[in-house]
Amino acid sequence: MPIEIVFLFGIAIILFLTFKMKVNAFVALMAAALAMGLLAGMQPVEVVNNMTTGFSKTIKNIGIIIIFGIMLGNYLEASKGTTKLALGTVRMVGEKKSSFAMAVAGYIVSIPVFSDAGFIILAPLVKAIAKKAKIARAVLAVSLSAGLLATHVLFRRHQGHYQLPVCWE
Repeated sequence: MPIEIVFLFGIAIILFLTFKMKVNAFVALMAAALAMGLLAGMQPVEVVNNMTTGFSKTIKNIGIIIIFGIMLGNYLEASKGTTKLALGTVRMVGEKKSSFAMAVAGYIVSIPVFSDAGFIILAPLVKAIAKKAKIARAVLAVSLSAGLLATHVLFRRHQGHYQLPVCWE
């Protein structure tokens, strides 16, 4: 089967399992990887070996950073620090500029926390601010994502350390 078709089939599996069947995202990714490997013509044992090897390499490289980022995110969420930050930013710029406030809050929150964890932490706030300011959730979600990812891409991983991009050195 052509690899493009295998890829599209894998995306369809992920979307179906996560949105329609409400399966955990990790399980959906593993199922899609298994199906894609088999459709690409790999032997079942080879597919499983490649999945476990790839996963272990990823965890080996960034696992501790992700775990500490999630822990820090949980502390920020439990202390309501992220909520206070975002609501304070909205108060500073006004409700009409809530999308800008979400971008700034995302930018700041993403400094100590990975952008994906920051989105999960701040997602309930998007809903609350959208209702209060009467702005579409999608606008605030995209603004939040832009702020989170802006911080994320300003720093790159180089030899196990985060540093400024080469153009800034």
